[in-house]
Amino acid sequence: SSMNLSAKERVNMLIDTHRRTRSGVMDQHNEHVEKLKVLHFIREEDARAAEAPIELVLAQQRLEELVLLLEHTDVLTRIYLTNARHLSLSLSNLSNYGSPPPDVETRTYSEITYDKSLAEESSARAERLVAEIVSLRNTIHRHIEKLPARSRQQPPPQAQR
Repeated sequence: SSMNLSAKERVNMLIDTHRRTRSGVMDQHNEHVEKLKVLHFIREEDARAAEAPIELVLAQQRLEELVLLLEHTDVLTRIYLTNARHLSLSLSNLSNYGSPPPDVETRTYSEITYDKSLAEESSARAERLVAEIVSLRNTIHRHIEKLPARSRQQPPPQAQR
């Protein structure tokens, strides 16, 4: 059981699990981005064939990319914060059994600091994405208002997100 693990092994296990989770999220995100690229290529071809206003299509696609990025960024922020919390708990549990080995304490503190700084960067990125999303939505609305009334009846593709 985990009680038989040394302090160092427990901290290393937490950090490794965290790294795997993080790279799993990255892989999943990259997969989503690839799928979106294919979808966008098809949709652009369709729009050109239908002689639809391409700026509108491109703006909507950029919006989808930003929403995907924002979701990904939120997940990463939560992962960083959770990891920092787990490591803090782990450290205080170790302290209950006397002082943890200095190298373990140092490694744990530096990992916590690193995760907290990543979480801060990540949430700052999320704020920038939200601002870009809002401005893009306004652009899309302006494009839609310029369309002839007839084509305004059908909702633009993927606008329901």
